[in-house]
Amino acid sequence: MEGREKSPFSIWRKMENKSISLEQLSDIFGFRVIVNADVDCYRALGAVHRKWQFVPGRFKDYISVPKTNNYRSLHTTIIGPNRQRVEIQIRTAEMHIIAQNGVAAHWLYKEGDDERRKVFDDIKPFKWLQELVDQLKIANTAEEFLEDTKMELFHDQVFCFTPKGRIIALPKGATPLDFAYAVHTAVGNSCAGARVNGNITPIRTVLRNGDEVEIIRAEGQVPSANWESIVVTGKARAAIRHHLRENEHLGQIKTGREIIASVFQAEKKSVDDNHLERALGPLECETLDDLYALVGAGDVSGTEVFRKVYPDQKSPGMLVTALNAITSKVGSDAKNNAPIIGGDAFSAIKFAPETFPLPGDRIVGIMSPGEGVMVYPISSPLLQDYEAELERWLPLKWDNEASHDRFYDTRLSLTVANKIGALAIIARTIGEFGANISNLSMHQRDEDFCLLEIDLEVRDLNHVKEIISALRGSRLVNRVKRVVA
Repeated sequence: MEGREKSPFSIWRKMENKSISLEQLSDIFGFRVIVNADVDCYRALGAVHRKWQFVPGRFKDYISVPKTNNYRSLHTTIIGPNRQRVEIQIRTAEMHIIAQNGVAAHWLYKEGDDERRKVFDDIKPFKWLQELVDQLKIANTAEEFLEDTKMELFHDQVFCFTPKGRIIALPKGATPLDFAYAVHTAVGNSCAGARVNGNITPIRTVLRNGDEVEIIRAEGQVPSANWESIVVTGKARAAIRHHLRENEHLGQIKTGREIIASVFQAEKKSVDDNHLERALGPLECETLDDLYALVGAGDVSGTEVFRKVYPDQKSPGMLVTALNAITSKVGSDAKNNAPIIGGDAFSAIKFAPETFPLPGDRIVGIMSPGEGVMVYPISSPLLQDYEAELERWLPLKWDNEASHDRFYDTRLSLTVANKIGALAIIARTIGEFGANISNLSMHQRDEDFCLLEIDLEVRDLNHVKEIISALRGSRLVNRVKRVVA
């Protein structure tokens, strides 16, 4: 048996961290009882509880349900002499060595003990450590690994069950998506939903102790970027980021291959792997996929690749060929593709975030390393950042034929009367013009008015002008304008 008393500094630090008073501390005095076998832990616990009154809610059984790092022990708090609360930990010698020295000490304790080696499963105690190693392998940087895991280390745990009764330990606040990744990365990547205690439940639902969780998988399901905001475990977050990076890389390879093929076609040259390999050395690429990804990401233009392969080519054809077919935005929906003509036609073309250009707007392109050509409406205040770098500016215009039958994102800012039914009138007006509301947020609200921002999907500039005109005609709308970042 061992005993200890918290130092004054430790007492103060716990009071500060937990925001509790001195009277609420239950572990100023603590004792650790070491017994011979697992069953003796429970016998000792029974003897303690018969002798002293225990504090409800303070008993924890980490033997039946170990922590993820294989910590095992019984914890209880009793009311001792002079009404003083005392914390007692009960464990075996093996449990104590692992608790003091970490999971690696498990090998030392078992050295030469054949019976224990037969009984003990060597895999489970080190699963937690192996998961950390796996996360480190797929993390992009050491900083990302630390960010993914540091918060998990300080969370309380919840214990949930698979339909077959397997226990899954997760940090407090975990969701069914965390549960899916805890079962297996492949299960997490294909997670389409979950049943919690037999009921269909959103994957962002917070799990509670004792929940039975069944993961619903779907063929073709893949992680999306918003999954990162749903999960709390480092393993899940690292797996999602890894998949997104891989998916983005594959998209860049596809886009780069299309750009290069279009450049060579414009110059009436066939795309031959042997010829393309001439560009690998000068562009510091090891494989053709590296070259395609470089072009797809916008770091290198298709024109530059052509010049590396055919340095003596004099034809200006590719400089005047409009590459209308290459408008893919990696990882984006079709409605966000950019039907643009002009500029460096052989670089990836993308809309600048939050600028919302529409067909009918005057537009300009900015060459952006790692992104390609970013499209801005000429009225965007963000263009002021590039006034000193005119060499990066590219003239662009809309391809009117390719822009038909597409929808584009735009944003409206409205000051609306704080009246019942105002939002319904606004939504109905927008719907009458065949536009779709993709997002709505309220930023300010007082007794008379509220400020709304509404994201719409519209066809072009004239379409949004018609909607704005109709909204201005409503007696409940005080002001409406289009937002261009």
